[in-house]
Amino acid sequence: MTIITASLLEVILSLKFFLKTLRKATLVQIEFPNFSPLIPIIRLLGKPVILDEHGVEIEFLRESHAALGEKVPFIKHFQTFLLELVGVKFASYVFVCSEVDKERIRSIYKLPKSKIIVVPNGVSEVFFEDVETYDYEKPAVLFVGSFDHSPNVFAAKFLLDHVIPKLFKENEEVIFVFVGKNPPSWLSKNTFRKRIKIFGNVKDVRPYIAGADVVTVPIFHGSGTRIKILQCMALGKPVISTSKGAEGLRVKDGENIIISNTPKDFVKATLWLLSDKIFARKLGLNAKALVKKKYLWKNIVFDAYKNLFFNKIGFSEN
Repeated sequence: MTIITASLLEVILSLKFFLKTLRKATLVQIEFPNFSPLIPIIRLLGKPVILDEHGVEIEFLRESHAALGEKVPFIKHFQTFLLELVGVKFASYVFVCSEVDKERIRSIYKLPKSKIIVVPNGVSEVFFEDVETYDYEKPAVLFVGSFDHSPNVFAAKFLLDHVIPKLFKENEEVIFVFVGKNPPSWLSKNTFRKRIKIFGNVKDVRPYIAGADVVTVPIFHGSGTRIKILQCMALGKPVISTSKGAEGLRVKDGENIIISNTPKDFVKATLWLLSDKIFARKLGLNAKALVKKKYLWKNIVFDAYKNLFFNKIGFSEN
């Protein structure tokens, strides 16, 4: 059995290799609807195709512009909708990250439920290994995420403008840490320079997560599920997230995560977790147990393809 995971650029640069490999393939998986023009062609060649949707692209486009108070340009909206429509309609099956996204895709593009398969995001087992902890020397609250992604930029501004000033006023010892690819210049030009640490483009996020006392995930738009929440949970960290940030994950407020949606609630929850070490540790351990049980990549991938091959495409275990 051969599975091809392809991008449009890879096909263009190595068309001969792709076509040669395609003839042998049992299944082709396409990442993101940007490459959906490939799907009808591959289907004409008689190969089943999976479109792996990491989120609902049209919803992400609408929400990201709405968060900035902007309207989506018509051409951009039409292009995104058309690409996603072609992808989901022509694909043999569509992978989504959660039941929430499954319902969104089904509703927007009028797909049968049987065509959409939920494959949760997950974490590698390396997040359960012992890791050298970064020593912040003071109580540390963390935000982690690539700043190439607009929801993370919005989250950082939310923290810097609405949470951090109140948090620092209430707790004179705590520091705040931002870890992520390509941090914007405005982040370092803050009025709390001695109490805000910024680490950009780190090779391994685990030491920085492991050294934090609390992790914040104030995500207000987007789709899919947040891998960074699962990674922080796998390291046993207490996580505070918005409802949107935790959307699609099998979490319970007060048991393995804290849900907060306003600056006031974020500050209150952060101060609570910093002061109540016993509860914070319990929350982190419950979160770690949840990830180990439900969100290990090796189990997720095995279950997804077993379901696909043995139940969907008519393969048998013989």
